[in-house]
Amino acid sequence: MSTQPCNRHVLVMLWFIVSTIIISIQAVLGAEPVILVMAFLSVIVPGVIFYLFGIFNIASIFAVMLLMKYGAMPFIIKTLMGDRIDVGLWATNESFLIITVGSGLILMALFLANIIPIKNHFLTRKFHSHDLKKYGYVFYFLGLIFGLLHVQFKPIILASGQLSSGFGGFGEFSGFLYLGIILSTAFLVSLSNEKTIDVRIVLMLCGALLLSLLSNTKNQFVLSLIAYAATLFFYIPGYLRRKRGWRHLGYIFFLSIVFVYIVAPLVHITRAVGVSNVSTITERIKYVFDNSSNIMGAAEAVTLSRQDDRVHYFGVIDSVLVDRLDMIQDMDLVISRTNQANLVGWQPILLSFQSITPRFLYPDKPSYNDIDLIAYNIDLISEQRVLRRTMGVYAVAYSMFMWSGWIPTVLIIYVLWFIVLRVIVRSDLRCNVWAIYFLVKYGFVFTECGVQVLMGIMMRSIPLDIITILLVLRIFRSHNRSLKIDLLASGKTLNSEKL
Repeated sequence: MSTQPCNRHVLVMLWFIVSTIIISIQAVLGAEPVILVMAFLSVIVPGVIFYLFGIFNIASIFAVMLLMKYGAMPFIIKTLMGDRIDVGLWATNESFLIITVGSGLILMALFLANIIPIKNHFLTRKFHSHDLKKYGYVFYFLGLIFGLLHVQFKPIILASGQLSSGFGGFGEFSGFLYLGIILSTAFLVSLSNEKTIDVRIVLMLCGALLLSLLSNTKNQFVLSLIAYAATLFFYIPGYLRRKRGWRHLGYIFFLSIVFVYIVAPLVHITRAVGVSNVSTITERIKYVFDNSSNIMGAAEAVTLSRQDDRVHYFGVIDSVLVDRLDMIQDMDLVISRTNQANLVGWQPILLSFQSITPRFLYPDKPSYNDIDLIAYNIDLISEQRVLRRTMGVYAVAYSMFMWSGWIPTVLIIYVLWFIVLRVIVRSDLRCNVWAIYFLVKYGFVFTECGVQVLMGIMMRSIPLDIITILLVLRIFRSHNRSLKIDLLASGKTLNSEKL
């Protein structure tokens, strides 16, 4: 018998208790009653989603990640700080109303996307353990090669705020690095021996670390680590409860420390000293090593590079939390500055079609995106340039039409996203390397990006992923046609949940 219903009940009950405690503490701190009601409604929706759609459902994980960044995560942090959740925003009532209504829209989008009957998916292939090992190598090196090409040839944001010439298309395929790690980790957990770590995975994570330092971004290493952790959690249910599973958690904790105290500081240091103006791989390597001795000054570099006196929801720790653990204050800033005179209308939709057009077909296509456009329109920046700050679909939709078109825009965008997920992969993350891959690659982007980027992912990035994966599977196909998988944890085949 499946333990999924029990897990759902326990998880929802625990989440309801945590939500009640947070709101109760906020009431004691003196938060406004109307704000408390809206906060409670928005915070309990993630538990409702897990209860209705399951904790191993890719769509529910995407939805909960989004809602956590808008509501639960910032509310928990504010409560731990002993600060009221309705202090530190510019448009408090309207921001909380958008978060509350948005939570309901996400839940509605999940239901609507589930109405459409979808029987077949693009990526359904399952692997024997030896195929997991083989394709792990193939996809990892494919991603690593394209990642290095992206570092070498990608356009660079100049001091003027404009993009230099270059080719950013290689970056579309660097995500296969994560798929290689997912396949290799799935191979590891499928083994019947007591092996807890594999040299191949260690080397893969080291390669991701090097790519992060060369590209001056944290994504490659963070998402590679998440790919490793997500596969351990989702691929074989209950695996982490085994003795060797707990050892993996120890490795994840150690690598997280490496990221916090080594990778992130080095990235922020090289950003602070102007590595964005360095284009070649050899010059980037030199920058990394030249600045590695200054790692203790990373906190100051982070503060200087992220300082913005217009956002102060978290007070003194804003420089660490902005854009990563919350979305509420970025959204609030946009809402407070938006009016009928500076709406952008349908331009984000137009920009999404322009962005997917190759530059050789459209040489004059804009280098800025919808978030850059909105930031200029509401006077966050003084001139039209590439800003690359986070804003989210809620804020972009509000800047398009304000309340008159906000609800249908948000609902349509998220319904389309959940339908696309259902079309490309089975919804059940268990024993499903493809679903884990799309969750890892697009999970954080989904929570932070605006309308243009999300539509671009659906129209260009995901189709390119599917085409490339199917092509690789065709080229390196196994002669063994029996591709049935055994769940070593239970000996039973798992049935996919709806959505």
